[in-house]
Amino acid sequence: CMEAWTWTLFRNEVKRLVLAGDVKQLPALVSESGQLLNHQRSLMERLVVDLKYENVICLSEQHRMAPEIVAFPNKMCYDGALTQGSHAPKEGAVEVYCFDGIEQSVGASYRNIKEAQEVARIVSTFSDDDSVVILTPYTAQCHQILSHATRREVHTIDSFQGREADIIVLSVVRDGSAGIGFWNEVRRLTVALTRARRRLIVVASRVDDWPDGSLLKQFVCEHKK
Repeated sequence: CMEAWTWTLFRNEVKRLVLAGDVKQLPALVSESGQLLNHQRSLMERLVVDLKYENVICLSEQHRMAPEIVAFPNKMCYDGALTQGSHAPKEGAVEVYCFDGIEQSVGASYRNIKEAQEVARIVSTFSDDDSVVILTPYTAQCHQILSHATRREVHTIDSFQGREADIIVLSVVRDGSAGIGFWNEVRRLTVALTRARRRLIVVASRVDDWPDGSLLKQFVCEHKK
């Protein structure tokens, strides 16, 4: 929610304003010119992050992810504050598969043909009853995966924020030859790693060529097979 959307609430008859959200996940989508003016910032982000507002209640009990899935984002993004709720799965799995796929630019987007093939192969091993969603940061990769007719939902990470599935298959796309692009936004990584309930499968390419120091590389190196 952009900050400007809350301005009409600031009226004399409004005595109390409650904001709910997560400033560690992705902000509102705005144009490039809007980003230069910081229009994507929410009122909550201004208060909590910029102004260190103290009247904040942290809802730290999570009910979505198995312990194995929540462990890395909890440690690296939430300072270890998250605890397991009673409805969260008791066990799960994180799997990372690394290949020699090559990124290709498609207009302003990217695709990775080898990764799309591996994603299609992986999802073909699941039954029709399994709740499986395929995520990737780039629209061009969504189209590439859809061309394999996997019969599974395929979404960009940004469009899937706020949703979940038992099994998430994540295609990273970038091979490090021109940086890691969208993955430089830590909040996008946080969203990507926190959508799965029971099983998170990450398909990545040429991890050794990625920039050192990125959280994405650290995650992959900790979990890759």
